[in-house]
Amino acid sequence: MAICAAILCGCPKSDSGDSSPGVLEFSSSAASAGESSGAATLTVRRLGGVAGEVSALVYINGGTASPGVDYPWYIDYVESIHWADGDDSVKTVSLPLFDDSLLEGDETVELILSSPAGGATLGARDSSVLTVVDSESPLTGSLQFSSAGFSAVESTGSATLSVTRAVGSIGAVSVQVYMVGGGTVTIGGDVPQFLDYVAELDWADGDAADKSFAVPILDDAMAESDETVQFVLLYPTGGAALGSDSSTVLTIIDDD
Repeated sequence: MAICAAILCGCPKSDSGDSSPGVLEFSSSAASAGESSGAATLTVRRLGGVAGEVSALVYINGGTASPGVDYPWYIDYVESIHWADGDDSVKTVSLPLFDDSLLEGDETVELILSSPAGGATLGARDSSVLTVVDSESPLTGSLQFSSAGFSAVESTGSATLSVTRAVGSIGAVSVQVYMVGGGTVTIGGDVPQFLDYVAELDWADGDAADKSFAVPILDDAMAESDETVQFVLLYPTGGAALGSDSSTVLTIIDDD
């Protein structure tokens, strides 16, 4: 019966993947996901060996996307990935994404592998750049107040504010206007008590005209300083984005 020469001479075994913990790396150095998809998925693989339990951490290492705006603000790592002894399956990493309704273009998030454990090492592809594809199309337009500030005399009974649609006009779009805190007016005394939103503004396909809405003003017949109330645009539809002036301040000029 033939006997292996390697055994007879006491030579060391040839390097086998089964005897090594392996190398951990991203499956690709680049990935992409739509901003409105809710989450991006990246994959990490184990190559060159499956001996023992191994793990690694995935961290965010910068990019042009903003934490807390485009994705959650992570205090520590994004995710910990584990492989059991003998496991060489591909593992997935999920990064939640926020749809911020801003026309900002595509943005990036760089993720890196760190802290390999169990004897595993990091491969050459130890980082991957995720491109977050902006869901707002510049062709549908950007909605914003026509001015960062409006004013009206108290005795006129109402103030007129306007909203513009810039950049594009393809498709029907809309936006809602809300009155928010932060001003000096008395709700129910200087302006009515709005239970919900102030107005909904609508644009038809191809319509780029400014839209206006009226805010009733209550004349309280009191000598007082000029007062202010803030309005914001929220919930754009039809793929429209909110522009830089998505909030404005109305100054009510006292004439008593």
